[in-house]
Amino acid sequence: EAFNIIRKKRPNVFLVLISTGKNKDNNKLINIINKHGILNLVILVGIIDKVSDYMKAFDISILSSYSESFPNVIAESMLVGTPVVATDVGATKFIVGNTGIVVPPRSPNLLAKGCLDLLDLNKNDYNQICEKARKRIKNNFSIEKMIKKFENLYDY
Repeated sequence: EAFNIIRKKRPNVFLVLISTGKNKDNNKLINIINKHGILNLVILVGIIDKVSDYMKAFDISILSSYSESFPNVIAESMLVGTPVVATDVGATKFIVGNTGIVVPPRSPNLLAKGCLDLLDLNKNDYNQICEKARKRIKNNFSIEKMIKKFENLYDY
């Protein structure tokens, strides 16, 4: 639903879906895509090994989950410098901080608005938010920092 709103304002956009079940064999997904008449604008990738290669090519990364704990895909996107629009589930708001846009779950209008807000940034502002996102992950969620936090938590 959100992508259908976006494409009406930005007809040159494509949606790339990467995950389990995001392929042509998912009849329920294909029916939803056809219902909105966007089949020619959706690329169904499914499961892949090097998702970071795709993420680097995206203008934005979208997470529209109803529930998560620590959605790694957000951190992975940010680490390669791709800004995120995501639903406020699990640790999403904490991960994204002020480097992307977080909206309530099940809010396609707000999800679309967040995407359009990022897509409408001028080049300089867009590049700055990409760099802020990358730095946020490096500074707060590196393997070394996560190990240290676990050690502190368990007093090793």
